[in-house]
Amino acid sequence: MLELDVASTPDLLSQFAGIIPLACHLASPRYAFQLVGAAALTHRLSVSMFPRLGVFKNIATLLKEGPQFFDRVGSLGTQEVWDVSWGSTFPCANGAASTIVASYAIQQSRRRETAQTSASGNASRQFVEGSMARGVEGTTIATNASRGSFQSSRLEKEGSISSSMVEKVASPEFYRGQELHVLQVSRRQPNISWYCKVIESVHVQNLAYLALIGCAAVMAFCQLYATMAALLIGVLSKIACRFTNIQKPLSFLENNEKHDACMLVAAHRNASVWYLYIGDRGVVDHLLNKDMVRVEPRSALLANYFQLAHILQVIAMAFAAAHRGWDGAVMVLMMLVSWFAEWEFEDRHLAKHWMNKHGIGVEARSFHFGRRTQMICAIHSFSGARSRQWMDSIIVPSLRRDTLLDRLGISATAPQTTSETLLAPSDEAQICQQKAQVETAVEIIKRAVAGMEDA
Repeated sequence: MLELDVASTPDLLSQFAGIIPLACHLASPRYAFQLVGAAALTHRLSVSMFPRLGVFKNIATLLKEGPQFFDRVGSLGTQEVWDVSWGSTFPCANGAASTIVASYAIQQSRRRETAQTSASGNASRQFVEGSMARGVEGTTIATNASRGSFQSSRLEKEGSISSSMVEKVASPEFYRGQELHVLQVSRRQPNISWYCKVIESVHVQNLAYLALIGCAAVMAFCQLYATMAALLIGVLSKIACRFTNIQKPLSFLENNEKHDACMLVAAHRNASVWYLYIGDRGVVDHLLNKDMVRVEPRSALLANYFQLAHILQVIAMAFAAAHRGWDGAVMVLMMLVSWFAEWEFEDRHLAKHWMNKHGIGVEARSFHFGRRTQMICAIHSFSGARSRQWMDSIIVPSLRRDTLLDRLGISATAPQTTSETLLAPSDEAQICQQKAQVETAVEIIKRAVAGMEDA
């Protein structure tokens, strides 16, 4: 039997190699959140070859608790949803999955903008500043790229509105930046790459498992027992994940309404970053409001196995740290190889594969507002909704708010008891300014959405 000389291992290297797996491989609550998001998008449980400590325990808990685990872990990153069309408010049902998809869409949008900016040589962002002064007709739009001012009519002719814009609508005395990401969701033709089909093939996965078991045998021959144990646990856990019963719910991604969705999402009602989902209601409703997975009850044998795998993994990591030899160094090397090989578990690849598999397109555009009132009123005007109930928890009903909405041509479903004669002169001036800014913002958003639909 081949035996590596532990004494020949440099002392400093062996100490660092032994402690790195324990120090860098501890799971945080975020990994349970990611586990739920990955399961919702792939409809299966997957683990890497060297999962972090605690992942096996989370899987065991998931198999024992079922839907309760998804509800509890999903609440760690709870987001609030406002259905602009229906006026209802509810917590996001799939916070992890929606976060993965939204982040991927926004990153893709920014990459396209960077590429277009590099090709055109212009600034990547434009600043849209609305001003409403007495005696001045129309809305002035200033672009930072050209450092000039253009009337809105000239802007319409030249079509110089870019996909990502910053709207400064606040006065110098008060500014509260609000970032709005508009996500246009649509249906497309499913397109699964041949590479993903090969990776998901059962025969290819079986060959990979056999190769990993052969590597474990070589490690045992070299007396690298901790690395061998960790590798075998990873292979057996991958095989065990095949027997978990996580399925798509009935009527998955089907639309039970005849209109498109318009739902606003944020971490809470006092947030600074907002996400507006528009487009196909079947996709948006399942992503934000309905279950994306259905966990069927299974035998407790699988849950007990993952609980045992968690204990054995801790023992293997602790043995490598205590042994302070080549075992720890080889384990670190195998962990690095595993991290590079397990690219499919990255959020961007999960989102891309889910969208390609189900034929879903998500285009994103970003806007910046100087005040929350202008942003919420612009969303309400853009949606065409009549009920104002959805925004009551964000902007408290008041004479100034209702007057602004009335002047924007948005009639409430319920009769309003307020009167514009009660407005103070300062409120009147502010409403006139806000009205011009909201109308400009709505026009910009409509143009951006039209560009996304044509893409």
